[in-house]
Amino acid sequence: MGFASRRIVKFWLFLSVAMLASAEEPPRNGGWWLTLSEGEQEMFATGFLDCACFYRVRSFCPRGIVAVDLAEQTTLYFCRARGEGSELVRDAFAKLATRATRFPLPGGEPAHGPHSGNDGEFWRADVHGLKEKAAFVAGYLDCYRNVVKGDLMFPLSPEQYARKIDEWYGFDETQDSIRPGTEEVPIADVLMKFGIPKGASKPKNGKQ
Repeated sequence: MGFASRRIVKFWLFLSVAMLASAEEPPRNGGWWLTLSEGEQEMFATGFLDCACFYRVRSFCPRGIVAVDLAEQTTLYFCRARGEGSELVRDAFAKLATRATRFPLPGGEPAHGPHSGNDGEFWRADVHGLKEKAAFVAGYLDCYRNVVKGDLMFPLSPEQYARKIDEWYGFDETQDSIRPGTEEVPIADVLMKFGIPKGASKPKNGKQ
């Protein structure tokens, strides 16, 4: 077997294992939602809305929507919904989005830019610990895969992508710092660097 053939075989073995691990993740439904901490719930909603609003999926993004309010409404909804724990979180988000708006927005005007301030500085200062970072990634990818139906595959776990994002930003937990010049780079742009084009024979940018 030639060198190129061995590389292809190794890649597909890696992809098969990664996709199997991804397939074993719990369904993102009400039962799963209620196992999360408040911080994880907020970050999942933040990541989901980042994706939905960037791609202008208006059913999830009424004017003035606030991620923390959407997370709180969703928790109340699932706590009160007897026997509805199997309902998908994204379906609940669609029902509840108009209840999670504020005028004026807290903190004044919304952050500028296509990703509403969800950038390197936000990742450093406002997303606390691996679990919250993984929840942000999980929310973004839940929207990207199931609502937007994007062109890239993300076979690894949210925790693995959170670690990759930490590495890309040069996040130093001991110093609470990131690499200079990355503060305004959107988290979503970094995440997309690790996607694999559907039907591709190797990961985007040459490695996963």
